[in-house]
Amino acid sequence: MLNDFGVMFDTYSELGKRGVGQEMFHKYGYQKEHYPPYSCFTERLKIGKESRGSIPLIDGLNNYNEKKALCFAIFDGQHIDEEHYKATRASEAFMKELQAKGENATLGQWLDKAVEWNAEIFTERLERNAKEPYDRDALAKQGRKAAVAMRNVTQAHFVSLEGSKVLSLKLENGKHRNKPSPKTASRDQNDL
Repeated sequence: MLNDFGVMFDTYSELGKRGVGQEMFHKYGYQKEHYPPYSCFTERLKIGKESRGSIPLIDGLNNYNEKKALCFAIFDGQHIDEEHYKATRASEAFMKELQAKGENATLGQWLDKAVEWNAEIFTERLERNAKEPYDRDALAKQGRKAAVAMRNVTQAHFVSLEGSKVLSLKLENGKHRNKPSPKTASRDQNDL
């Protein structure tokens, strides 16, 4: 379904493993973006060089793990104003806003909010690949449909693993948990 919108989406272990996906990741600079960020599901932050997969998950997740973590193909690294940068910064801003209020998003709230920034990212991707002249409004509608479809597939994935109560699961605020507002980050720093 998401392939119809030009969005490669799968589990961490399967995304980019075969076919066109291999070329996208190895030749064209795409990366895997966790959806939602994996750090939102861990009890604590990573210490030193330990693997993310060795960190215990928050209560309420019994069947989820790093290999089952959902990801989508996103262009570039963390370069300013490119896809991965925009997705990371939007997610960080949302989590920082909640952390400042002493709140945590539920999984359902995070998925709903992520539709906003992913719709913009997917619309810009469609515009980059469109031939002139093109209908900007039509591409924006298609970008939003892709973001909503990704949200819905993710919701179904979590419900299939953990049951419908998982949508009420309170997420951690990524790297912003239990600490004051972070200092200004360098332009290439990924805070989630």
